[in-house]
Amino acid sequence: MADTVATFDLDAEKGPIFKVLHTTARSQTALMTVPPGDEAGPAEVHPGSDQVFHVVEGRMRWRVWTHGTDASPEEGEGGPGTVLVVPAGIRHWVASLGDTPLFFLTVYSPPAY
Repeated sequence: MADTVATFDLDAEKGPIFKVLHTTARSQTALMTVPPGDEAGPAEVHPGSDQVFHVVEGRMRWRVWTHGTDASPEEGEGGPGTVLVVPAGIRHWVASLGDTPLFFLTVYSPPAY
């Protein structure tokens, strides 16, 4: 776990689908790059961690099951500058929308990985 201030050049960090940049006792910052039309992965739940998504490039489509996994999900989409906050315990799914890669910064609190 790091206990120092950290800075990163996001453009230089692009590439792998998932890369943890920094972890402290209270949060974890990671980058994801999702190819055009692909999913970031299957729908998932982080029981003990909130997750914040900040779209840097591309377009994101999301589904969030705020009323339980048997209910219909809330759906949305957004581009650069969009922030999505998913509380701990909420099932969610994200995908790249369009013909360019989706590149986003995500923060877990507390760390999830």
